[in-house]
Amino acid sequence: SKLRKHLAINQAQGIRHELTSEFHHLAEQLCRQWLVVHHQADEFAREKLTPEFYHELSHQMGERSKALLYYKGDELVGHALLLQDGELLRWLYFGRETAVNDSLYIYVGWSVVHSAILLGAKQLELGLTTYPIKQDLGAQLEPIHIALRGTSNFINTFVGWFYPLLNRVPPIRNRNVFKTGIRG
Repeated sequence: SKLRKHLAINQAQGIRHELTSEFHHLAEQLCRQWLVVHHQADEFAREKLTPEFYHELSHQMGERSKALLYYKGDELVGHALLLQDGELLRWLYFGRETAVNDSLYIYVGWSVVHSAILLGAKQLELGLTTYPIKQDLGAQLEPIHIALRGTSNFINTFVGWFYPLLNRVPPIRNRNVFKTGIRG
C-alpha cells in the first residue's frame, strides 16, 4: 500500500518519533518549524503562531497538550502539535525544518492516528488542510460554513450572489479505509 511504502521510506531514513507533554523548552524551534510550513502553504491560514504560544500551551495545558517530535538521528526535524480534550484528540499544527516534499508528512499523519489509539481517544480531529492524505488515513470530510463581508455595503450586496458561483464545492466522497468485521 501507499502508506506502507512511505512508512518504509521514513524507517530507511532513520526517522523516529516520540510523544511528550513537556515541550515548552523547544518553543523557539517548534515555532520556527511551524513557520516553514506556514510560509509554504497556499491553503486556508487561520493565524500566526509565536514561540510564546508553544511555551504557554505546554505550560498551561499540561498533560492535555502533546507534541509528537520527529527525529532523524538526533536532529529534531519536525513536530505535530496535539491537544487532548477528553475523548477527543485534535491535531492542531505541523512544523518541519525544511520545506521539502517527502514522506515525512505521511509518516506524521500515521503517527498521529497511532498516538490517538494509544491515548485512548474515541475521536480524532485532523484539521482543515491536506484533505487527500488525511482521507487516506481514514478522515471523513465535513463541510464548513463561513460568513463573508466586504469592506463596503456596495460589495456586500453582491457577495452572497457571486461567492457560490466562484466557489463550487465538490461533492464529499468519504472513503472507508479500515477493514470491518470481528476477528476471532
